[in-house]
Amino acid sequence: MSRRTVPPGPAATTRARRAAPGGGSASGSPGGPAEPSGRPREAGTATRTAARPASRATARATAGRTAAERAAGHARVGADRAGMERRLAERRLAILREGGRRRRRILGVALVVAALAAVLWRLSGSSLFELTGIEVSGNSALSATQVVAAAGVADGQPILNVDTVEVRARVERLPYVAHATVVRVPPAGLRIEITERRPAATVGEAGRAWLVAADGTVLAPSGGATPGLPHLHGLPGDPPSPGMRYPGTGPFANALAAVQGMDPRLRRLVTGIEAPSVEGLRFTLGGGAVLTYGRAERQAAKDAAALLLLRNAKAGRKEVARVDVRAPRTPVLVTRDAAGGAP
Repeated sequence: MSRRTVPPGPAATTRARRAAPGGGSASGSPGGPAEPSGRPREAGTATRTAARPASRATARATAGRTAAERAAGHARVGADRAGMERRLAERRLAILREGGRRRRRILGVALVVAALAAVLWRLSGSSLFELTGIEVSGNSALSATQVVAAAGVADGQPILNVDTVEVRARVERLPYVAHATVVRVPPAGLRIEITERRPAATVGEAGRAWLVAADGTVLAPSGGATPGLPHLHGLPGDPPSPGMRYPGTGPFANALAAVQGMDPRLRRLVTGIEAPSVEGLRFTLGGGAVLTYGRAERQAAKDAAALLLLRNAKAGRKEVARVDVRAPRTPVLVTRDAAGGAP
């Protein structure tokens, strides 16, 4: 029976090669020289040896590029810093130049103003700027002569030396002047415009009366009875004199407000006004009756109550002595007896 030889497989061949001493081939001759096993290892070593110089060259090239980039970055930073310093220096120089120009402008303006002031000062004493005319307007009760005298200016006075504010203050000290305006009129004139106070009532005792404006300013003595103006007497305080002013919340103001706001039908009956105090305001009516009025408030109710009581008394043929409407809801009527005795 013949034997059949089966060639070993690749795995067996590999194992045989690993097991063979000297690294020879298992299928080789038994004592023959083995295949040198160091050849593949030498090839790898050579490859690595050849790759090392290339890696070093790449590293050197990379290091060179990095150093160049750093140097370029430093150069850019230095250039930026130098540019910034240059711009700052230019800005400082521009600020200094602008400050110098501003100072020169201010100095120039100051010199021009000083020169003009010197010229005007020299001209102020010349005849060119002498006051040549004073115009007064708005006056009715006052004459132009009175206003000019109060202003304290005269023709021939240097117009540049006239203080218009002071002139206005002097004019407004006149009792009749409520407001004044003083302006220069080129080339050397002066205009004084005034607004006068108007008389609203007369005050006084024993036949002597004074004109008084609505704001309580005593204007001037009255030459006699003034038609259309109420006459007040019995006011507290000092005797009236031109320029004094009654308080805006005192007896005078209250009495004037009561008269001005009174029902015309009742006002026609008034023949006298006595104002010793605000609450004590009294009106004298025709026939001698006294109407105690008090404060100038709730006037419509007070006037209606007074007219009603007077009308009822007249209808009943009663002579009225006093009427008190200070409390208009509960007015009081006092009559005289037929003999004219005490109420």
